[in-house]
Amino acid sequence: SQRMRQEQGELLKVLKIGDKESRIGAIRELACFHFDEKSRVALEDALLTDADPEIRKEVATSLGKTENPRVTPALKIARSKDPDIGVRQAAYRSLIMIEGY
Repeated sequence: SQRMRQEQGELLKVLKIGDKESRIGAIRELACFHFDEKSRVALEDALLTDADPEIRKEVATSLGKTENPRVTPALKIARSKDPDIGVRQAAYRSLIMIEGY
């Protein structure tokens, strides 16, 4: 619907320019739109490139809750390459939630 698209657009903006708390809230809400490519790509981009490990960890956790197999490639990169152990662990847990092992 139009309203959902508007809400999604706002969340995508907050993800890019909001303060940390707003961004974390936007990540959790955007995870509900994981079936939409634009939202999924924005979340994966934050997971793989955001400077703040807390933001990356939040994305890793939220993507796991989607149980969407399309997010597993990004999670696998985060699991093996993220410099922060908390992010790597969150990505690993999310992969288990999605792939079941």
